[in-house]
Amino acid sequence: MAPQAGGGFVHNTFRDGDTSWLIPIGAGADSALGDKPSVTGTLLLNFTDLDTGRGSGADVMPGFTIGVRFYVSVTGVVYWMLYRL
Repeated sequence: MAPQAGGGFVHNTFRDGDTSWLIPIGAGADSALGDKPSVTGTLLLNFTDLDTGRGSGADVMPGFTIGVRFYVSVTGVVYWMLYRL
């Protein structure tokens, strides 16, 4: 489990457009499936004051992603590329 946090800006070009601050806070987890592949999941809560143009004034936007990672040796890729030449 790994905590994540950050800060920055977000811009909306829908209708009138708006620029606001953005603070993402969340956590991610990684679980190995075998020797090299793994499954990862990340949950982020994005805090902002962005005007979305819908009049709702969303202050918190949740996001959840799931992915699969494959670890590849850089040396093996370089050897494969040189062999193909």
